Amino acid sequence: MKNVMCSSHFNTHTACEDNCSVTHLNTLLRFLGSAKYSISLCMYMVTLKQVTDELIKAEDRGVKVRIITDHVMYKMERSKTKLLKERYGFEVRTPPYQDSLMHHKYCLVDAEDPNLQKMFLGSLNLTVQGCLKNFEFVCITNNSTMIKRYNEEFESLWTTFENSDIFL
Repeated sequence: MKNVMCSSHFNTHTACEDNCSVTHLNTLLRFLGSAKYSISLCMYMVTLKQVTDELIKAEDRGVKVRIITDHVMYKMERSKTKLLKERYGFEVRTPPYQDSLMHHKYCLVDAEDPNLQKMFLGSLNLTVQGCLKNFEFVCITNNSTMIKRYNEEFESLWTTFENSDIFL
């Protein structure tokens, strides 16, 4: 997917063409906004306010939102996952140690419903840099075999990082 860096359109959320980076961001925001039951976000770094806003809206609609992120990235001042946990009470887990990266980048939506399940995965961190400037790859799929495998990985990490709250 070709990406045109349109940072001038970023604040207006208005895309100028199909390949405008804002078009791709809006696709991801609609993806998050489509959740009916659950969002399981496993992401190294989240700093985009637009993503935070969509996750808050989802939680307000009764969608169960769980986030797994990197421990060091969580502690960064601009981390939106820290804001979501501390201000809004979101469930956030990290590895309980700092010397290993939690480097996954994927998001499952409604994985428990075969008719609604979908996910995105790729190299993209949900950051301004990632969405506007970097060369990234993102795949959106409803392939049930892939979703099942990624959901199993999410649940395994969620259990493994169960007591990580004491480190946050």
